[in-house]
Amino acid sequence: MPPASDLSNYPRPSVAVDVVLLTVDATTDNDSGPRLRVLVQQRRRSPRGLVLPGRFLREHETFADAVAATLTEKVGLDIGDAEPRLLTMYDDPARDGRTWALSALHVLALPHAGLGGANGELLPVGSDGHLTDDQHLQFDHDDMLAKAVRRMRDHYEASPDPYRLLGDSFTLGQLRDLHEGVLGELLLKDTFNRRMKQYLTEKLVKGEPVREAETGGRPALVYKRAKDGELSERERRRLLLPRR
Repeated sequence: MPPASDLSNYPRPSVAVDVVLLTVDATTDNDSGPRLRVLVQQRRRSPRGLVLPGRFLREHETFADAVAATLTEKVGLDIGDAEPRLLTMYDDPARDGRTWALSALHVLALPHAGLGGANGELLPVGSDGHLTDDQHLQFDHDDMLAKAVRRMRDHYEASPDPYRLLGDSFTLGQLRDLHEGVLGELLLKDTFNRRMKQYLTEKLVKGEPVREAETGGRPALVYKRAKDGELSERERRRLLLPRR
């Protein structure tokens, strides 16, 4: 009988990564405004089955390697310096009817303009964190999506565009539109502006405030995020921790 220290005695599950790739689409053709969307793909062996992008790890491969390969080979994206974040592990032995499989759920949010050539569909996400129009993802991917959306919304309630979907500078109107798209609800203009201004500073060029023309009215002030050092320790911790 082999010694207990022989690791070949223990069963080994398959290990996979799945990626929730989120964006906000402001190019709507109706009055619904910006919408949070997720990239999904058709499962190869199930024409009607929608899944999140993902794949199984190869031998001696890290999670980061597998996620990068998923995004480049299956989604067709070069994400540059963007960093997918590990959110949680899914380890229910019955989660995949094909085999005993663990999955490391990763989350990434990218600007909508950079996803035009991505392989898959960008489907809208509802207020409950699931796909709209009674659409569902296979396996436990509905739960994965809801968990990732909940985390993103927690972060967007706490600070201005923490996932950098707008870039380094923006007007308060642009910022509010984005947050409404992420949160899936309308926000009171004055209340929103008052909450967010504490984390922002006006963008200056040669000492003068920068303004940007919006739809009608006086050109709006352009803001940028305050430096991390200007935030209190309490606020920095608040931005890092999800709301319970």
